[in-house]
Amino acid sequence: MEDNIVLLCYSNKDEKVSLEFSPCRKTKDIMWEDWNYCEHLIVNKTDYINLLVKYIEKIFPLYDPENNDIEEYFDVCSTTWIGKSDWVKLIKIIEDELEIRIIEKEKIFYEKFINWIIEQLKNVEIIVVTGNQ
Repeated sequence: MEDNIVLLCYSNKDEKVSLEFSPCRKTKDIMWEDWNYCEHLIVNKTDYINLLVKYIEKIFPLYDPENNDIEEYFDVCSTTWIGKSDWVKLIKIIEDELEIRIIEKEKIFYEKFINWIIEQLKNVEIIVVTGNQ
């Protein structure tokens, strides 16, 4: 597996609590290896609390693409399976606010996050989000 990418804005790179974004190469009969085969994107707690969770929560409730259950809310302490169409919604929500974002380092953070997601969605239908809090 390649090294993971740590995306930082306000977080310290040594923070222990994070969200891990993992592309999943299968949509049926998924095994651990199917979402742990390539680089993951890591966003540490300070950044995900201040910059991402408010947007991720806006795409809920959603259908879990792995088992078709309805996920009512985003839980940073567990594993969440998010399908491509919901990632597209999330990107749109973030992009709509990027135009009014006045803090340049936040804008850069969001652009890098969006670009990573877009790049992964070229090859996968699911990106798994795992929290370790």
